[in-house]
Amino acid sequence: MAWSDRLAGATPRQRAAYEIEDFGTSIHWPGVDEDIGLSAFLGVSEDVIYDALGWKGPSMSTKDHLSRTAGAG
Repeated sequence: MAWSDRLAGATPRQRAAYEIEDFGTSIHWPGVDEDIGLSAFLGVSEDVIYDALGWKGPSMSTKDHLSRTAGAG
């Protein structure tokens, strides 16, 4: 729990109440408003998760996507 102050300070009941989101690639604890990606939780890159699931990685970064959509409008 050292990597998350919110989870470290949560009750056992709050820690036990989690949801798997984003097609199994992140964990959400609604009672403590904490989200942790599976790659961070496991200490691996997102590419490892994508490969394990047989997914193609993102085609562009969020920053690139936002700059492209900002210029389109």
